Amino acid sequence: MPQALAVTAAWGGLLGLSLWRLYPFGTSGVTASALGHPLVDSIALGMAAAAPVVLWSAIETKRAGFEKASLIARRSLVWFARGAGIGLVVIALAVPAGVLVPSSPRSVFGELSRALLIVTAASAFAVTTLKLAFLLVLHALGIRPRS
Repeated sequence: MPQALAVTAAWGGLLGLSLWRLYPFGTSGVTASALGHPLVDSIALGMAAAAPVVLWSAIETKRAGFEKASLIARRSLVWFARGAGIGLVVIALAVPAGVLVPSSPRSVFGELSRALLIVTAASAFAVTTLKLAFLLVLHALGIRPRS
């Protein structure tokens, strides 16, 4: 599964850089960092969010008889797109509830973009983690999962 590690690094870097770039919208600046620099924190969070998505995508791709990194990346894009759908629903429910503080259009766009990115990654992470847990339970019980 070295292809999955490469895809995880790519998705983690992309998510982390996006999160790091969108963070200043609506905040006064980062004051603390767990790993030494906010960029490193963002990339670590991106990789942590991408790991189960890519692992599940690699399992699905392997079950189909393929192992190419491009196919794993494409399959993980499907899972992130599903997460984006969930994110859009969450944002559509949150905006009328008044979670945005009225301010400039640029900061509203930045806040909505950041929320969409975070909810997309979190929901894709949650769904694929549950699928991986279900697969582990099936293996522990000795049941062969359907292909």
